Amino acid sequence: AALGCGFFIAAIVSSLSNVSGAHLNPAVSIAFLVTRQITFTRKTPECTVSKIKSTTMIAMMIIRRRRMIMLDIY
Repeated sequence: AALGCGFFIAAIVSSLSNVSGAHLNPAVSIAFLVTRQITFTRKTPECTVSKIKSTTMIAMMIIRRRRMIMLDIY
Protein backbone atom coordinates (compact mmCIF):
# COMPACT_ATOMS: atom_id res chain seq x y z
CA ALA A 1 0.00 0.00 0.00
CA ALA A 2 2.86 2.41 0.78
CA LEU A 3 4.43 1.80 -2.61
CA GLY A 4 1.13 2.56 -4.33
CA CYS A 5 0.78 5.82 -2.41
CA GLY A 6 4.31 6.76 -3.35
CA PHE A 7 3.65 6.14 -7.05
CA PHE A 8 0.41 8.15 -6.82
CA ILE A 9 2.16 11.15 -5.27
CA ALA A 10 4.97 10.90 -7.83
CA ALA A 11 2.42 10.91 -10.67
CA ILE A 12 0.59 13.93 -9.25
CA VAL A 13 3.82 15.87 -8.71
CA SER A 14 5.11 15.13 -12.20
CA SER A 15 1.82 16.11 -13.81
CA LEU A 16 1.48 19.40 -11.88
CA SER A 17 5.10 20.51 -11.80
CA ASN A 18 4.76 22.79 -14.83
CA VAL A 19 1.53 24.40 -13.55
CA SER A 20 2.14 25.27 -9.91
CA GLY A 21 5.56 23.88 -9.13
CA ALA A 22 3.80 20.74 -7.82
CA HIS A 23 2.51 22.50 -4.73
CA LEU A 24 -0.55 20.43 -3.86
CA ASN A 25 -1.27 22.45 -0.73
CA PRO A 26 -2.06 26.16 -1.29
CA ALA A 27 -0.45 27.00 2.05
CA VAL A 28 2.88 25.83 0.66
CA SER A 29 2.47 28.01 -2.42
CA ILE A 30 1.57 31.06 -0.33
CA ALA A 31 4.49 30.45 2.06
CA PHE A 32 6.93 30.15 -0.85
CA LEU A 33 5.54 33.36 -2.36
CA VAL A 34 5.92 35.24 0.94
CA THR A 35 9.49 34.05 1.43
CA ARG A 36 10.22 34.71 -2.27
CA GLN A 37 11.40 31.19 -2.96
CA ILE A 38 9.17 31.10 -6.06
CA THR A 39 8.19 33.88 -8.43
CA PHE A 40 4.68 35.17 -8.87
CA THR A 41 3.66 33.78 -12.24
CA ARG A 42 0.40 34.06 -14.08
CA LYS A 43 -0.69 30.54 -13.06
CA THR A 44 0.09 30.81 -9.34
CA PRO A 45 -3.01 32.82 -8.29
CA GLU A 46 -5.30 30.69 -10.47
CA CYS A 47 -4.04 27.45 -8.95
CA THR A 48 -4.15 28.74 -5.38
CA VAL A 49 -7.66 30.17 -5.71
CA SER A 50 -9.00 27.04 -7.38
CA LYS A 51 -7.54 24.84 -4.65
CA ILE A 52 -9.06 26.99 -1.90
CA LYS A 53 -12.46 27.06 -3.66
CA SER A 54 -12.54 23.31 -4.17
CA THR A 55 -11.52 22.64 -0.56
CA THR A 56 -14.25 24.99 0.68
CA MET A 57 -16.87 23.31 -1.48
CA ILE A 58 -15.90 19.85 -0.25
CA ALA A 59 -16.04 21.03 3.37
CA MET A 60 -19.50 22.51 2.78
CA MET A 61 -20.70 19.24 1.24
CA ILE A 62 -19.41 17.24 4.21
CA ILE A 63 -21.05 19.60 6.71
CA ARG A 64 -24.35 19.45 4.82
CA ARG A 65 -24.24 15.67 4.67
CA ARG A 66 -23.56 15.43 8.41
CA ARG A 67 -26.51 17.70 9.16
CA MET A 68 -28.76 15.56 6.97
CA ILE A 69 -27.65 12.42 8.81
CA MET A 70 -28.16 14.06 12.20
CA LEU A 71 -31.67 15.14 11.22
CA ASP A 72 -32.34 11.75 9.63
CA ILE A 73 -33.03 13.29 6.22
CA TYR A 74 -31.86 11.46 3.14
